[in-house]
This record gives sequence, structure tokens and C-alpha cells, in this order.
Amino acid sequence: MSLGLVLLAACQLPEERQKAKTPQVQCPPEPPIKGMVLATIHQYHLANSGYPFSRVGDVLDAYRPDLIMVDVGTETLKGTHPEEGPIDLEYIKYLASTRSTEVVAIGLDSEDPPIAPKADKSDEEALGKEGGSFDATAMNLSFQDANGIEQGKKLLSQLNARTRYIKGNPDWARHEAWLEYAADKALDEKKPKRVLAIVEPIYRPALEAHLYAMGLGIKNPVKVVSESPDKRDETQVPSVVLSTWHDHLASLQNRVHRLHAGADRTWLEWKVGVYQLAVDRHGTCCVSVELMTPPAAGGSGGGGAAAKPPSGGGGGSGPKPSGPVEEQRPIDRPKKK
Repeated sequence: MSLGLVLLAACQLPEERQKAKTPQVQCPPEPPIKGMVLATIHQYHLANSGYPFSRVGDVLDAYRPDLIMVDVGTETLKGTHPEEGPIDLEYIKYLASTRSTEVVAIGLDSEDPPIAPKADKSDEEALGKEGGSFDATAMNLSFQDANGIEQGKKLLSQLNARTRYIKGNPDWARHEAWLEYAADKALDEKKPKRVLAIVEPIYRPALEAHLYAMGLGIKNPVKVVSESPDKRDETQVPSVVLSTWHDHLASLQNRVHRLHAGADRTWLEWKVGVYQLAVDRHGTCCVSVELMTPPAAGGSGGGGAAAKPPSGGGGGSGPKPSGPVEEQRPIDRPKKK
């Protein structure tokens, strides 16, 4: 009897004799399109040692996009007055040309008149604590701060407060909506595999969130650059970029002389100063932040630091033009550590 019980206990159904398998973790498939949003600080690259022009090159070297979207209008990118664009645009175009990468405009050729409502008196204190103020010098961030996760969270929190207290923060919201619309259109038409959008810091977190919602696999610039062994020389800007800056400087000087005193002349004089400093310093840091700050800039982030001011104002115009750009400069190549 005991032997029968032992045999019965040893008897198992086939499925019971199978060993339990450890469940395997199934990772979701990688999104077919990779996306990255890079915050650039335009002329402040000349004033901020934490974000030289070369860092933009490091991003492109490490990420290798097949489409670059920039927050400028088509007229600025391909029109008759490229000198009106942000100074880093020529560096971006040069980098793209070395890889035969297409650059498309996702900004507006002209902004609507600013709305810029103010918070109600009862909300001013709360806005000051949560949202702070956004002026032109808020763009003067290091590469880590402009593109890092922590600063992105802080910016989103500030923008949320401004949206609540400034009746929707319409100037910023309008510009961001146009960026999203134009980016979606470019993605649909060009069908890239790796896209890079280059915008000001104030627009980076929201545009990144939008691209993620559209199904793109988002890459962070800081992380991508930190994992790359190759870095460009921070003390060099390509000679072709310097030559183009010199041409833009000459164009601006000719235009300034034909204008009477007013907002347009004040703005062009400031642009002359920026280009002159860029040429004199060969695109390297560091100059005074005040000289890089555009006249009558600030507000709620409507048109960016490179936009023409609605009215005249101060702003450093920089030193007077002197001498041609130095012709012979080393070729800008990534250097291994």
C-alpha cells in the first residue's frame, strides 16, 4: 500500500513535469524616428565659456542627424538678408554642409505684433515666485543648463505659472504652436530617421515633449555628447564661418549708413557690434554679456533675442569696425581625447 502511494505521488501530468520558466522582459521596440531638440544661445556663445560654438558641433558629430530644423524664417535661412539671422546660424549651416545634411526653417519670417498681457495685481506676487521674469539674458545658459533635464523641468514649471497668471502667456504659446506645426509638416514631408531641432532654451522642453508625443524616440544632447569620445577644439571656429561673418558685417555696415536714427538703425548697430566682436575674437569666448544683449529685448519670449525690437533702445553696439578677418585658420575637426 505504501509503495502504491509513493508511485501515485511520483505520477505527474505532462504539463506539471515541465520546469517553470523565468519570464523574459520584453522591451518595447525602438521608435523608427529619433528626435533631439538642442537649445542654442545665439550670440551669447561669445559671452559664455560654458557653451562655446564648438559644442553645437559636438552634438552634430555625436548624433549625426539627417535633417536639421532651425527656428528662423525661410527668408532668413535662404533669403536676401542672411545677416539678419542669429549669428550661430552660419555655423549650423556650415556643419550641415560638411555632412550634406538638409537644413529647413520652422520659424516665422515675421512675428505678429506682441500681445504681452500682464498678470493681475493679485497674481503679481505669485507669478514672481513661480514664474520669474524672462528677459534676453535668460538665454545666457551653459550647455548643460540649456539642454539638461533639471533646467528643462524648471523652465516648464515657470512657463506653466506664466500660462496660468498671464492669461495663457500668448506670445510664447503662439510661437511654440507655430514651431510644432512647422516641425510636424517638415517631418511629414522629409521623412527623416534622425531629426535635430535647434531652438532657444525657452522653447526646448515643450517642443521636445511634442516630438515625444508624436512618437519620436527622444535623445538628450547632454547625454549624447557626454558619451561621445570626440570633442571639437573650443578655441577654433572654421575659417569659412569667419569669412561669412565678415561678409555679413560689411552688409550691415552699408545698411546702417543709409538709415536715419530709429529702432531699425539701433538694432542694426547692435548687430554690427555682435558681428564685429565675433570676427575680432574668431568666434571664441568671452565678451561682456551686456554687449550681446539686444536693444529693447525681453518680454514673454515672443520673437527671440534675434528679432527686431518693437521700439528703439540702448544696447551695446560694440567697437567700431576695424580690419579684415584673419584669412588662415585651422580646419575645424573633432579631436579625440
